[in-house]
Amino acid sequence: MKYAVKIVLSIWFLGAGSFLNAQHNSEKDNFRMKPKLTGTMYQKQNMYPGSEFLFDEWQTGTITLKNGRQLKNMQLNYNAYTNDLVYAIDGNTAVVVSKFQVSDFIILNSTPERKFILINGDIINKSFNSEMFVELLFNGNITIFANRMMKVNSSLVMQNRFNESVYYLTNEYYACMGDYCFMTAQNKRNFYSFFNKVEVNKIIRKYNLNLKKENDLVEFARQLNQLGKMAEIPRDLKQKQ
Repeated sequence: MKYAVKIVLSIWFLGAGSFLNAQHNSEKDNFRMKPKLTGTMYQKQNMYPGSEFLFDEWQTGTITLKNGRQLKNMQLNYNAYTNDLVYAIDGNTAVVVSKFQVSDFIILNSTPERKFILINGDIINKSFNSEMFVELLFNGNITIFANRMMKVNSSLVMQNRFNESVYYLTNEYYACMGDYCFMTAQNKRNFYSFFNKVEVNKIIRKYNLNLKKENDLVEFARQLNQLGKMAEIPRDLKQKQ
């Protein structure tokens, strides 16, 4: 009887040990498989009052890496002064994410969700030779995106008026059709080279659109997209790229 008990206990301990070892290995595998972000500790660029960030508070979001893997339920914010994605580790520590890893990030708190994509800066300006984040507003035959930039009010700085925020937000809008992109997407004449002029004006009148308003610009792009295939990019525009 004693020998039988010993055999049973030995088998139980052997099985339990194998289960714990397998569980430990599985945890190690999961740790190795979990996507990791690289970056630098966030430090404010200057001591001016106000915030460099697009959002007043940390936002729940998802980061998609260039290899397609995702990191979910991250606490994110966008530094519109330095064009950087930043995520919070805790209440006191934040990290600036290295751009070479990231494809895009989505802010989930907003309705609808807001998506920011990483593009080559030379798409919108040949003097920009680095990657930059822009907010994707519409994506179809025509793509509309916004370059959100936080700037410093130099007059307040020169007057030492530091009792108020010196930061202010500016937005540059771009339209892309094929490989051609242009700024001042809020000017309807910029679309005449790609879409029928009569149709462009008809859409603006029918929906009473003001292209200087962001929501109207997005609706304008949505209606243009329904026209079907755009015209070929004129040769003179191609030469200007």
